[in-house]
Amino acid sequence: MSVSFKDFNRNVMNRKLAIDNSYKSEGGDLEKEGSSYEESEFSSEFASLNNTVSTARSLQRIDGYHTIQNGKVKTFIKRVLRKLLKIFFGWYIFPVYEQQSEVNSLLIDSIKQLSDTLESVSINLSETNNKLLQLNEEFKKTLSYDIPCGEDLFYHCFEERFRGTRENITERLRLYIPVVKEYLPDFSKCRFVDIGSGRGEWLDVIRENGAVDYIGIDLNKLQNSVAEEHGHKTVCADCVKYIEELPENSIDMISGIQVIEHLHQSDLMNLFKHCLRVLKSGGIAMFETPNPDNISVGANTFFFDPTHKRILPPQMIKYYFDWCGFKDVRIIESNPNSSWKELNIETDNEIYKECENKINSIARQLYGPMDYAIIAIKE
Repeated sequence: MSVSFKDFNRNVMNRKLAIDNSYKSEGGDLEKEGSSYEESEFSSEFASLNNTVSTARSLQRIDGYHTIQNGKVKTFIKRVLRKLLKIFFGWYIFPVYEQQSEVNSLLIDSIKQLSDTLESVSINLSETNNKLLQLNEEFKKTLSYDIPCGEDLFYHCFEERFRGTRENITERLRLYIPVVKEYLPDFSKCRFVDIGSGRGEWLDVIRENGAVDYIGIDLNKLQNSVAEEHGHKTVCADCVKYIEELPENSIDMISGIQVIEHLHQSDLMNLFKHCLRVLKSGGIAMFETPNPDNISVGANTFFFDPTHKRILPPQMIKYYFDWCGFKDVRIIESNPNSSWKELNIETDNEIYKECENKINSIARQLYGPMDYAIIAIKE
């Protein structure tokens, strides 16, 4: 035989002792930590690994065979048979047993390492998730704003200082009336909703052009009271939610003057989609906003207002309306600097003409239209 009986028995007992000690030190820890595994995201995987180790433990062998738990006669017969097997087949069994024992030991060690790795991954994922939640909360705070002294009063006074007088704003907004009347020639037969109506300047303009059935929507109660003092009906409500609750094909025109720059992107797209749903066929959506093509606006005055969310380039907003399904989407620029005039040189000299174009381009970016409106039509 390649291995003596004495060496074989000693190897078996050493292996048995090693496996027993391994189960006592490692299996017990797994069982104790089972409750924590169940609370983790990988509880099912840990439970499965724990069961695997427990199963391996239950299949533990003594002298290479299952522990005998039968009656005395059967026990005696089996022991005799085992001795005979050792005598006549030990030359084949011993090497195979040692090899299999080594494989089993390596498998159990691998399972334990895998269990430890998964536990570590679970802990790391839990920590990462907590960090992401914390970052999300911090990000939400950056999107919010704190306005002192009561929002309504603060913002009303803010607009009184930076927006311009009621008369000036009303005069500026009259620019859009000829375009609107191309699609709605008789205002007296139309229904209007103006969101973010503020002090009611646009309501003044449509009323003087014959509108009777109209309403202004604004969250600022003080601004609403100013509009009501001028004879307009208003509702204090969130503009997007108000439009969402309107029935389909019920309104002829939805407008918003200097309001969409106060909305998050998701609310903006939601507003445009619901405008398309709410408008009648041939109805108009019109939204005015600061024009970032004017460098002074894009780099300076836009940021005066702490409630502005982001700059809205004209072509981007036009694309949004196209995407939502509007037709005949137009960009109407307005409110240029009073000192802005284009240079016009009467000459055939190409060099002079090129210089003229460049000067006019620069002047337009510095002194050109500070606002623009998107006017879009529902089919």
